[in-house]
Amino acid sequence: MLNPRKLLTRKGEFKAIDAADIPVDDEALGPRLVEWAQSHKLTHALGHADDGVIWGWFDTTWHWSGDAFSEVSPQLKLATLQQIRLFGADAEVFLWRVGRRLHGRLAKDVAYTKELCFEEPQTLWGTANDGQSDDFVLMREGAQGLRYAMPGTLASADGHRPQLRVRSYIDYDKDGCVRVVGSRLVTPEEGL
Repeated sequence: MLNPRKLLTRKGEFKAIDAADIPVDDEALGPRLVEWAQSHKLTHALGHADDGVIWGWFDTTWHWSGDAFSEVSPQLKLATLQQIRLFGADAEVFLWRVGRRLHGRLAKDVAYTKELCFEEPQTLWGTANDGQSDDFVLMREGAQGLRYAMPGTLASADGHRPQLRVRSYIDYDKDGCVRVVGSRLVTPEEGL
């Protein structure tokens, strides 16, 4: 059962992104990601490609883990991209592949008087111990040697695992039962 004191007074608005606004080649990808970041105040990205995990962070341009640690993180390319989430405190752009085509949706918070969302931390794999470059830190997990690069400001040097804050939006059905109608990434943060 949900604890009502932990619910937030925000409502999620989910909209499909028009196919004409979704990049179809690498040349269009960069400018479109910058445009979305600027218009929705997106600060981080987490992508999954055929050849690995891609992290990014945004100030006036996107910085990608593949540029800092190419030996463990692939370059961001549409040909291999499976999905990517660009996210910040108030919104998330989510692109995912179905066959040869990308689809997308925008999730954003709207002020509301009723408590309709909750947040929870999701712990990430790895601890920071394998080097730092261009504001990314190389993370390692276990004896298998799983490695990936994430924004360096989020990785803790004291062995704590970083976390992703996830916001889930709820709604009530006609019988008053609660269900989660959507979730999105909010922010990466230092672990406890």
